[in-house]
Amino acid sequence: MPSSGAGGNLEHQLSKSGTAPALILGEVQAIKMKCAIEKLPETRINLRIFNKKTLILHDSIAVALKECNELIAIFRISIQTAKKNRNR
Repeated sequence: MPSSGAGGNLEHQLSKSGTAPALILGEVQAIKMKCAIEKLPETRINLRIFNKKTLILHDSIAVALKECNELIAIFRISIQTAKKNRNR
């Protein structure tokens, strides 16, 4: 870029527009993870309700509950990591 006001302005704009997509992607991923984690507690409640009924094998529900809890933990950590990375 030329060493002028216009060159500096263009350099600044290029820097902003070139880095924006990565920042937006990080925000979108965090939003998607937040949406997913909002549904997992609902899933856990439904599994607990099914667990009270005798229509489904309780072992299957226990496995599903364990996986649901693991997914919640994974998404929470992923959201925290995305926030840390976005703030860098």
